[in-house]
Amino acid sequence: MNTTPYTSEAVSEIALDSLRAADCLLIKTTNSTYCFLVIDPERRRGILTGGALGSDAATSVLLGAEINTSVQGSGLYSKLCEGARGIFFLSAADRVQQLITSTISKLVHSRAKTTQHSEAP
Repeated sequence: MNTTPYTSEAVSEIALDSLRAADCLLIKTTNSTYCFLVIDPERRRGILTGGALGSDAATSVLLGAEINTSVQGSGLYSKLCEGARGIFFLSAADRVQQLITSTISKLVHSRAKTTQHSEAP
């Protein structure tokens, strides 16, 4: 009997519209490791910890990815992928703050198991 509440998979990219409530994204970058726990998938809201935040947790919105081209950076708002940098907006007491990660080297998508969906291999 499998009692693990999550199924985890290393992926090269994550479509942001495929996120579900209670999913967790482990984002390993050049300099840090972040964890984003999805609370409201439609608004891409969740709790971000790690990296520049240390052990603090911040309510945040996952905006997408910044991809560097040879001349300039461009935004990718439909997915997060290796080789890009994650873009988050963090809620502070009286303002919104932007956080951009260093280059993503590894992504792990942990899906919360639900009783409504079968998890067939």
